Amino acid sequence: MKYLITAAATSVMLASSANALTLSYQDTITDTGTPWLETLKLGKFDSSLGALNSVTLSLSGISTGSVGIERNTRALDIDLTYVYNLGANIYASVAGVAELNVEILPVSNRFFVLGPYDGVRDYAGQSGTTYDGFYGTDADAATITSNFAPFLGTDTFDVAVLAIGTSSVEGATNYWAEVSGTATATASVIYDYTPTAVPLPAGAPLLLLGVGGIAMLRRRKKA
Repeated sequence: MKYLITAAATSVMLASSANALTLSYQDTITDTGTPWLETLKLGKFDSSLGALNSVTLSLSGISTGSVGIERNTRALDIDLTYVYNLGANIYASVAGVAELNVEILPVSNRFFVLGPYDGVRDYAGQSGTTYDGFYGTDADAATITSNFAPFLGTDTFDVAVLAIGTSSVEGATNYWAEVSGTATATASVIYDYTPTAVPLPAGAPLLLLGVGGIAMLRRRKKA
């Protein structure tokens, strides 16, 4: 009889216990010329799944672009040095309860020596240059452990994202510059929760006792 009681108790314990699980959603804006203001949407947590333990919000950003510079004077037949960089600031306001900021500056820092103007505004040749390999990333995150109301439901919540491109060109005066930049932003949410325990059917303990009894009878017959 001791064996049967132990089996039934073990089964009830397994049915009522639960380990924490995670559920995640994400939304992305891809390669959009800055500046831009967009709204991303992320799924809320359905409270019927269990008890919410924490909400982790994250924002990741990618900045890409190109810069061209052309010296436009022949005043002096000497080479001049220029430096330029490109980046982006990406801000996110999440459901009115969290602020995230991704700062990508500079993506790259490039030095170039340019000669006197060659008469052609093509961002090439002896007086011009173009660099299109700017690429940088950054990320930010925040974890919330209380006040889950904005994240509960079966619909979505909004993430307002603002991306502002940043650039600079430094060097001697009298030059033309062309700058082109894009920003990609991805917002995501991870819900850590404990699932609702699934109770055993009303007759399950009796069924387990019956199965255990049959097993005991078989063991006695063999003996």
